Amino acid sequence: MVAVLHKCKTSGTSWLLPILHLIPCFKTTGEGKHDIDIYTEDLRDYCVMQNWYDSSKETEAQRWTKFDKAIACLKASLPSEARAIYKYSLGLSEEDQKKPHLVIDALRKFYGASIGVSGERQEFIRLLQEENEPIASWETRVRNQGAQCKYEDFANELIRDQFIAGLTSEELRVKLIGKGHRHRDSQTKIALREVVETAKSFEATTYANRLMKTARKNQEQVNFAGKQNMEKEISNHQKLHVTGVVVIAKNPDNSIVQPLGKE
Repeated sequence: MVAVLHKCKTSGTSWLLPILHLIPCFKTTGEGKHDIDIYTEDLRDYCVMQNWYDSSKETEAQRWTKFDKAIACLKASLPSEARAIYKYSLGLSEEDQKKPHLVIDALRKFYGASIGVSGERQEFIRLLQEENEPIASWETRVRNQGAQCKYEDFANELIRDQFIAGLTSEELRVKLIGKGHRHRDSQTKIALREVVETAKSFEATTYANRLMKTARKNQEQVNFAGKQNMEKEISNHQKLHVTGVVVIAKNPDNSIVQPLGKE
C-alpha cells in the first residue's frame, strides 16, 4: 500500500493517508498486439508498487515474487471474454495457470496473433461442427470464438444462432430452429444454455438408440446363424433318411446285417 503524509492546516497534526491504486484493466480495441502490450506494462507497474514484482532479478520467473497475488490481480483485471480465454484457450495446465510469467507469455502469443475484430467475426460465422464432434466440444469452440467478436449485448443470441447453424445433424438443427427465438408463453428470449441442454439431450438419446440398434442387429445375426445351422442339421438328417445311408454292422459270424427296409 502506498501512502502520503498529510498535515492538517488548523491543528498541525500529521498522518498518513493511503492511496488506493486501481488495478490495471485489460481494454480491448480490436488491435490485439497493441492491447496486450499496454496491459502487460500496466500490470507489471502495478505489481512493482505492490512489491509483487522485482525487476532486478535475473529471470522473468524470479521477478514475480508473489505468484498468488499477481495471478489474483491478473484474473480480476480481465474482462469476462478474456478470462474465458485464460481458462480454456491458452493451452496451459492448471499448475501453469498459477504462474504469472507463463500466463502473460501465453496471452501475448494469443493476442499477438489476433486478426482483429472483423477477422474474428469472419472466422466465427464460418465455424462448423466437425463430424462426430461432441456437443460439449462444439459449444466450447463457438463460445471461445464468439468471445473475440465484441458482440457486447448481442453475444448470447449470436453465439446461440451460430451454435445451431453449424451443427452437422440436420434433424437437430431443424428441431432447434423450430423452438424459435422466444418462448411462446413468456416471450423471453431462448438462451444459449437452453439450446445446448436440448442438443446434449438429443446427442445422448441418439447415442443410446444407436447402441440399441447395434445390439439388435448383432442378436439378429446370431439368430440367423443359429437358424441356418439348425436347418442344415435337419436337411442332413432328411438326406440320410431318404437315400438310405446305412451304418454297416456285422453278426457274430461276420455276416453283414441288412439295413431296415432293404432286401
